[in-house]
Amino acid sequence: MPQEAAFRCSVIRELHRQLGWSSRDAARRLLDEAERLVRELDLTRAYPSDFIEWRLTHWRRDDPDPGAVVPGEVLLADLVILGQRVSRRCPVSADGRNDLLMVPEVAAALGISVRTLVRRRRQGIFMRYVVCDDGEMRLACTRDVLDWYLEQHPSVEETKVLGSSAELIAAAHKSGAEGLTKVARDLADEFPGRSIESIRGVLRRAVRRGEVHIQPQRRLGSFERRFAVRAARRGLPPTRIAKHLGITQPSLYRSLASERRRRVGNIHASFEEFAPHPDGGQALLSDPAVSTGLPAWSHAMDFTHADNPSAPPASIDLMAMALLRHRSMNSDLQTAAGLDRAETDLRWHVRLCWRLMSTLQPMLRQAVTLWANCPAERLPTELQWNLLARTVPAIRGVVLRASHEDAPRLQSRTHAAVDRVLAGFPVLRQDLEPSDDVVAARLVLAGADPWGDLLPDPIWIPRIDRLPSRQQHLMTLKWGIPNHAPRTATEIAEADGVDVRALARSMSTAQRTVAARS
Repeated sequence: MPQEAAFRCSVIRELHRQLGWSSRDAARRLLDEAERLVRELDLTRAYPSDFIEWRLTHWRRDDPDPGAVVPGEVLLADLVILGQRVSRRCPVSADGRNDLLMVPEVAAALGISVRTLVRRRRQGIFMRYVVCDDGEMRLACTRDVLDWYLEQHPSVEETKVLGSSAELIAAAHKSGAEGLTKVARDLADEFPGRSIESIRGVLRRAVRRGEVHIQPQRRLGSFERRFAVRAARRGLPPTRIAKHLGITQPSLYRSLASERRRRVGNIHASFEEFAPHPDGGQALLSDPAVSTGLPAWSHAMDFTHADNPSAPPASIDLMAMALLRHRSMNSDLQTAAGLDRAETDLRWHVRLCWRLMSTLQPMLRQAVTLWANCPAERLPTELQWNLLARTVPAIRGVVLRASHEDAPRLQSRTHAAVDRVLAGFPVLRQDLEPSDDVVAARLVLAGADPWGDLLPDPIWIPRIDRLPSRQQHLMTLKWGIPNHAPRTATEIAEADGVDVRALARSMSTAQRTVAARS
């Protein structure tokens, strides 16, 4: 059984953290309240966070947040997890208690495997750790809990495990499918009492023992993985991409996630890491000066824009960028939430970098004007664009290598980098003749940024207004439109009080809609 399952709602997570300093008796009293609350929940309702706190602790906040709600299904699963995690610190003795059922006994009573029980526990099987006669701690539930669960789920009796390991292996011999997952999916239809995960586990062990041979599904090469990423970014349906590549959809999703991890890992490897400021952290990243007023995703640099007087000091943005790099590099890329956190922090980092680069535009205009001996905006349009394409990456490189202590020297270092680029820029003297009828060139930073695959395409932004209101809301928060910090799927789900997995599916559908060609 898993010992450290994760909480999905913040109110239960915070209660679990606070229980670390409470007495064992207080923790047991809260578990008793949690077990009673499990039986009272209506899974079709959403419960306010202040009600959950009061129901478990009999204490009310003076300033509750009326907008914070938790779906009943999410709350039920988190209460079950709370019982497991807290009871591990305050187990009770099992001596003389005949009403306790251990995990194998509960699984046998339900007619399911232990692995299936792990999944079904979140439907309301409230279990706690107890100390057995041999001194070991084991998970157990009372007979009353099991009886109540069977009353709530009468169909459990009809879904006994069908198909032994020998029957599954024999059926696998007859299957002509490729790949362990594809074979398991086919057998799940034949053995409805078995989950895909359970069948896959049986077959995996049988393959290791040499009892059955399953043709492995072909793995995508590096070119095919990049092709899949580009196709998904253009809004093509996953079914179409998987069919073109000759793989299953789960395999496609794993390949996309692997490519995302590789891309983020390469970005992390390019960082020259600086230690975060001792006064930084979440307080700085919550400051409106850092989380608002960011450039739009269609932001461009040219030789005509003036300085932005509302921009915060360069040291603030540089400090925030260092904190975002640190947090992104310490995210667990092997989990969907950790990978989303790392990518979101990098997107935020990009927009802070763009804002700093925008404050350096007057210096860039001055340097090009001195080099060409005429106003930069009066140079031929093609020459302007070529100059921007050479100098903007140099400016970006200086900003990325700077720490918050380098803020006073940022202008001079950037000027020196631009001068080095201009000194080696090949140009004919007649190209430097000023003209009155030229169009100012603009370099869109999203298209020129090396991390462009992480960023939304600027042409997507107008299409978001044509989405349904719910999807429009999700895309606006995810990308931080128009000028706010982007947010992760977990943050949006907690704020809206919805299941993060359902929200992630809605976000994927919305992104495919805006990315698809009109």
